[in-house]
Amino acid sequence: LRPAGVIDVRAGVDAAGALVAWEFDNWNSGASAIRTPYDVANQRIAFHPSQSPLRQGSYRGLAATANHYVREMHMDHVARELGVDAVQFRLKHLKDERMRAVLTTAAERSGWPKPSAEGRALGIACGTEKGSYIATAAEVSKAPTGFKVERLIVVFECGAVVNPDGLNNQVSGAVVQGLGGAL
Repeated sequence: LRPAGVIDVRAGVDAAGALVAWEFDNWNSGASAIRTPYDVANQRIAFHPSQSPLRQGSYRGLAATANHYVREMHMDHVARELGVDAVQFRLKHLKDERMRAVLTTAAERSGWPKPSAEGRALGIACGTEKGSYIATAAEVSKAPTGFKVERLIVVFECGAVVNPDGLNNQVSGAVVQGLGGAL
C-alpha cells in the first residue's frame, strides 16, 4: 500500500471559463511535481509534512504520481462543470509548447474525444517533471472485476535521447507500474 496522504485542490474560473485561482495542498504525499504546469494567475501550492508513525512520502516517482493524478482529475472535473472539452480546457491554460505538443499528439492519436468502440470511455492526462513531458490517453471498458484497459496511447518527450531502448524500457516500465496501481 502507498503511504497515507491527503491532497486537496480547489480552482476558480472567471465568467469566460479561464482558470484564475488554484489552491493545492498536499499532506504527507510528497512535494515532487506539486507545481501546476497550467497558467493560473493566482496560485497557492503547499506541501505539509506531518508527524506519523507510518511511512512518509512517496511510493515511487518522488510523489509526482499522486500530484499529477490529483491535478489532472481536478482539471477534468472543472472542464465537466463548465461543459467544455477536457483537452481544449487544458490547452487553453498551457503556454509550454512541449507540453502542448505531447497533449495534442496524444489526443490526435487516440481519436479524442470519441473512444474507438461502443461501450468504452476515453480519458487523457498530461504532466511534466525534471524536463520531461508526457501525455497519456486511456481507453477503458467495464469488466466483471472493475475496468479493462483496452488501449493506451503514451506520448513522451524528454529532449535528446542517447539510448532509445533505455527510454522505451523506462516508459514501458512506468506504464506497467501505473496500470498495476490503477487496477
